[in-house]
Amino acid sequence: MFVKQGLLQIYQLPFTQKLTSRLRIAERLASGTCQSKECIRAASLMLDKMDPTVQPCENFYQFACGNYLSRNTVPDDHYLKSTIQTMQDDMYITLKKLVEQPISPNDTEAILKVKRLYTSCMNTSSIEDGSVKVLLELLTDYGIGEWPILNHKWNKSKVDLEWRLAMLHVHQVQPFFHTFVAPDDRNSSVYLLHVYSGSPILNTQYYLNTSDPDYVRYILSYKNLIAETVRLLKAQESVVKRDIESLLEFEVEFANLRFAKSRQAGKVVSNAVPLDLGSNAGEDMSVCKCVVPLRHGGTLNSRRATSPLVWLKEGEP
Repeated sequence: MFVKQGLLQIYQLPFTQKLTSRLRIAERLASGTCQSKECIRAASLMLDKMDPTVQPCENFYQFACGNYLSRNTVPDDHYLKSTIQTMQDDMYITLKKLVEQPISPNDTEAILKVKRLYTSCMNTSSIEDGSVKVLLELLTDYGIGEWPILNHKWNKSKVDLEWRLAMLHVHQVQPFFHTFVAPDDRNSSVYLLHVYSGSPILNTQYYLNTSDPDYVRYILSYKNLIAETVRLLKAQESVVKRDIESLLEFEVEFANLRFAKSRQAGKVVSNAVPLDLGSNAGEDMSVCKCVVPLRHGGTLNSRRATSPLVWLKEGEP
């Protein structure tokens, strides 16, 4: 009899466990509180940034963010720090560990390319040995164009600004304006080429607020970086300082324009303008040169230019 009771209890055990689990889930749903490990971790991260010693009705900002402000500092190579940036850093660390793993027979072609590219980039001794030569080759008419600070005989009348902007865009540098292609929110079958104003290298506020202690520190570091780069490239010392000051004056002026534009952001109205990329493109084609990869310049039409997905679908690199 005792054996039968024991077997009965064993058979009932899985049913009891399932019932208990379902009851717990029902209780959580009824309470409206998520208790999964993801929710608990998210809640813990939020609580860690809050300052419970402050009354929220007196200073809600300090209550919500007080501990985050007191426990974190902005790194020297950044002008801000945020929770989103911290999450990105964590993601980069995870990706770094993945691409550093040895190549496996199970790796796809895409993964193989990423690992090989990463390995080549991390070959620091090889990079340092040939870095100056590679950079000098880039700063020629066969690359992105000459850097005036390296050549006192540089002639600005021979500069093709559109071509230079196009080459910078190829290297993922978009100084005066940046562009991207995305579906139209009102009609997903149509792709729009979005154009937005660019921004200077440093945070705009550092160019405008000269009384800010951070201004002096960041501007000085920026000047030193340019000067050290120029010295490595064997520029004439006599004109380097003057050219660096001229460069910064230009960036300050650009920052002022950017700041004035941002204050008018609420008044700006976005309008979709058709871009003729057919046989009668005319001036539109020269504008397109700055935003469309150069290798596609001879085969453009409105459909292909407005949708990179079409290029991929048609088998082009």
